[in-house]
Order: sequence, then structure tokens, then C-alpha cells
Amino acid sequence: MNNADVQCLASTANEDGSWLWHSRLGHLNFKGLNQLQSQKLVEGLPRIRVPNKICERCWTSKQPRNSFKSESPARAIEVLGVVHSDVCSPLEVPPMGGNKYFVTFIDEFSRIMWLYLIKAKSEVLFVFKEFKVLSEKQSGKSIKIIRTDGGGEYTSNDFEHFYIQHGIIHEITSPYAPQHNGLAERRNVTSWKFLPEIFVNGAF
Repeated sequence: MNNADVQCLASTANEDGSWLWHSRLGHLNFKGLNQLQSQKLVEGLPRIRVPNKICERCWTSKQPRNSFKSESPARAIEVLGVVHSDVCSPLEVPPMGGNKYFVTFIDEFSRIMWLYLIKAKSEVLFVFKEFKVLSEKQSGKSIKIIRTDGGGEYTSNDFEHFYIQHGIIHEITSPYAPQHNGLAERRNVTSWKFLPEIFVNGAF
């Protein structure tokens, strides 16, 4: 075996060892592995050789999701053109009346929000009917689109029948993407801050 063959085998062994340590340390990047070795932070860690190929597992698992726009373009051209709605998780300490949840309705055009305290998610349809009558009487307009995250409380047969009966389009955002219903999600955060002071239903 000549010197060239020995050097080739040594290079292959060194690269295989680099991949081994890359896997052992949770697919840490090779630059980070060399930093650990140079600072002697890991016992037995050899000098790492940066391979020419890319780790397939890193390539597939570390791909970031495409960024969401900070603000989606407004679609509503009048009051009640688009209404955003969401139900917030059970409250740790229910306020007076034993209400465990709250549901919000936000008009995209005016940014006015209505907040209703409810005891169960099954009450969402009831408060939506109440909100619909109130908002339409006060504004002289009608609800055209309601946008939700597709929770079961908004997709029941009774709710779907109500949409059809009143000519309301129900838009459902993508699953596991609360950014698509960002207006309602951001208002939920605001509502949490003031909820202890709210004990009656109505506009907020």
C-alpha cells in the first residue's frame, strides 16, 4: 500500500468520524463541533473534518416555514364585510357566573371587537346569533364573511345550516397556522389583560 492509499483511507475514516459525532451531538453543525473540539469541551472529540455533502436529515428537518406577512391585506370595504372570530381556551379562574371561555367577534373594517363570556363552546352559535342581530341593527349592514380557525364549535351542522340560511360565507384558515387568523389571535392577547374587569357580555 503506497502513501496515497494510506492518506485516502485516513481521510475517509476522518470523515466517517465527523458524521458519527455530528449524529451523537444531535446533528450539531460542523463548525460548532470544531469549536467544541478547539475549546476541549467534549472529551474524546477529534478534529472534525467538514464533509462535502449535506446531511439529508438536517436538510429536511431544519427547513423553516415560509415567513408570514406582518399584516394580511384588508379585504373588507365596509362594516361587517369580514368578521374574525375565535374562542379562547378555558380560564384557569372562571370569573363571576362560572363562565370558562370567551368568544370574540372582530369587524375587520372598523376593528371594533365584541366579547362574550360563555360556559361551554356549545354556546358559540347562540352568542353569534345574538351578535349578528345586535351588530346588523346598529350598523344597518349585514355580515357577509366570517373567518375562523375551523374549530368544531364553528363547523357543526347547525352552524353550517345557519351560514347557508343567512348567506354568510365561512372562511376557515389553514390548520396549525394561527397567523392566518392573526386579527382574532392578537385581540385574544389584549382581552386576557382586561378580562378580570369584564363580567358582562357586550362590546369591548
